[in-house]
This record gives sequence, structure tokens and C-alpha cells, in this order.
Amino acid sequence: LRAADLARLTPADRDALAARGVVLDLDLRTADELATAPDALAGDDRFRYVRISLLGTEKLDVSKLPDDLGTMYVASLEANEPQFRQVFATLAAQPDGAVLFHCTAGKDRTGMVAALLLALAGVPRQDIVHDYAISAHYLAPMMRQSAQLAAMASQNPRILALQGSPAEAIDAFLEALERRHGGAAAYLRRIGVSEPELRRLMVRLGQAS
Repeated sequence: LRAADLARLTPADRDALAARGVVLDLDLRTADELATAPDALAGDDRFRYVRISLLGTEKLDVSKLPDDLGTMYVASLEANEPQFRQVFATLAAQPDGAVLFHCTAGKDRTGMVAALLLALAGVPRQDIVHDYAISAHYLAPMMRQSAQLAAMASQNPRILALQGSPAEAIDAFLEALERRHGGAAAYLRRIGVSEPELRRLMVRLGQAS
């Protein structure tokens, strides 16, 4: 399950996630983001909580963000290789149950992880792009209400231009993944995901038995 920040979950929300079989909560945010918006599942013993900052830093410096999402996503493939390896090793180590992974907005760090998982699962590229692009529609109310995102925008007004989910951004990510790295599986192997880990992922994604 791909999600945004979980700070506002109610007890009923947590019960609903447990009923849906969620057993692992993978938080892709920085320590700064966690301090501002604590994860509501982290203290619930029904869920295993793991935090891996996919940005490769524990402090979110919005002044250093690029002007467009596609550039950020493509650069992330190489800049954050150790973090991607850790994320996918963690996913591979979860033998059963559902996994929820989230960041703050639920479209950038989670969008890249989701795109890699969908590519591994053999989902057509146009469907991966659509899955990402439609996020802007569903996230619009949260974007308007989020105090954390408003604070980030006040630090750097350019971040307002990064709050959508344009199809071309994830398409650039998928193009770089294929053209520069040989596809999702080849990329994960190159950054250190082992063959047993990759096989466990493929089994979980229905691509191996």
C-alpha cells in the first residue's frame, strides 16, 4: 500500500489497516519529517515499523530541491542507491502480510518505490505512469490541508511547483531505469540486492513460484 504521512490516523484507521493485513509500516521520511509528524503506526504493536530515509539524509533541505520532479527522480536512482537497496532488502525480508510504505506527500519517494515494484511485477509502462499521474487528483485535498507541506512551501516557494504528479516525471524515471540501468531487476542487482532477495520479491509479486 502506498500512502502519505500517517500522523492523522485515528484508532479506527489503524484497526482498518490491521484488518486489511498490514504488518509492516515502512517510513521513507527523514528524521526531521518524523519529528514534525510522528507516524501513528510506530507505537502500535500490531505493526512492525521500519524507517529508512530514502533521501540519504536525515534533514530535509527544501532549498536544495530541483526545479522539476523528473530531474529529482532520475538523479535519485544513483544518488540514493544504498537507500534503495535497504528499502528493497527490507521488503524482501517480509515473508507475508501486507506492506504499507509512505513518505510525506505519498507520491515522490513512494512513487519511485511503487514504480520499481510495478516494473518488477511486469506492469506495462503506461499503466505505471497512469498509476502515478492520477495521484495528484486523490492527493489534492491533503495538499491543501497539510501544515507540514505549507511549512515546507514557506521555506522554499519553489516547492509549490513540485506538488503535482506529472506523467512526464515518472516516465523520465522509468526511461532512465531502462536505458541507463537495464530495467528494475538489473538495477536492483547492481545496487546490491541479492539473488535470493530478488527472488523473494518476485514470488511476492506473483512473478515466480
